[in-house]
Amino acid sequence: DKTLAHKPCIVLDHHEIVENPVSFASFTLNDHVRAAAGELIYLLARQLKWPLSLKAQVCIMAAILGDTQGLSNSFASPETYRIMADMIEAGVGRGDLEEKRREFGKMPLEIYSYKAELIRRTHFSAEGRIASVIIPQTEINTFSPLYNPAPLIQGDMLQVSGVLLAIVFKHYDDGRVTGAIRANSGAAVAAKLAERFGGGGHAYASGFRVIDGRSVQAIYSACLQQAEELLEEASSAPL
Repeated sequence: DKTLAHKPCIVLDHHEIVENPVSFASFTLNDHVRAAAGELIYLLARQLKWPLSLKAQVCIMAAILGDTQGLSNSFASPETYRIMADMIEAGVGRGDLEEKRREFGKMPLEIYSYKAELIRRTHFSAEGRIASVIIPQTEINTFSPLYNPAPLIQGDMLQVSGVLLAIVFKHYDDGRVTGAIRANSGAAVAAKLAERFGGGGHAYASGFRVIDGRSVQAIYSACLQQAEELLEEASSAPL
């Protein structure tokens, strides 16, 4: 048997809320202080004096940029910036990575038109603080091979004045419902919201999957209600 469960396994994680601990792992290192799993790997390699090739550092930098939304969210600490500077000094091209990201993010014409449809269908609730949209199986089948609908629309949702949370629901024919949650600064509730539906992640980026037979509308309504409650709690919490 060549499955992963029968191989030596060490888990490196930086999520504060861990949805599914790996039961067969020999060891789990969870350091949610770190901005990214890539940062954790870099620090571990430095501590253990493991050599990191330029190719490995390119991957680590890409991981850090992904988890910190391009160093734009509050996860990026001063140490994160120092690590980035060390890798740039070692020869990693930050500009090259940005060009690759932009090239990878380019969309076909039909996706551009579909994005307009998702914008039209976006629902705003909680006095404009929550933006949401539901994507059915037919659209998943048609458009996901070309571009993931969630990242296609969520960035624009978060750019709407007053929006704090953007939630993209996917509804599958087998009854599964998934939710991708992204939050703006000042609304660090994404992980808490995902946890209430069996998921997890970061304070500003998280997700969940529900397979208990509830309808998409039931999950949708419950999620929006829970999201609004969490936003209220966050706004009333002492600074």
